Amino acid sequence: MKMTFQERLLKLDRLHHLLRRKGTGSPAELAQRLNVCERTVYKLLEDLRNLDAPIAYCRQRCTYYYEYDVVLQIVPLVSNDASKSVKGGIKIDFIFPTARMVQGEVGYL
Repeated sequence: MKMTFQERLLKLDRLHHLLRRKGTGSPAELAQRLNVCERTVYKLLEDLRNLDAPIAYCRQRCTYYYEYDVVLQIVPLVSNDASKSVKGGIKIDFIFPTARMVQGEVGYL
């Protein structure tokens, strides 16, 4: 069964929180935590990496993690009229609170 867009965003958000805690476990364990197949885990990780998320894997701890702190924001896109959102538009924003990057990278789904 195919995931809806909203379900995919919820999975990305859950994955983000697990990455921040360094609590994903192995790909198989992460698939169980997210209630998806292992292939979907790799697709979700790829989605975040395509947005320049600094994701790495620790073989000793068997977990994925962020190489440095990031903040993930998922917000609806709005038109020039602030009261209207762009239909189907979502902005995913990574904010890197380090000296390396002052402003977050922006990606669109």
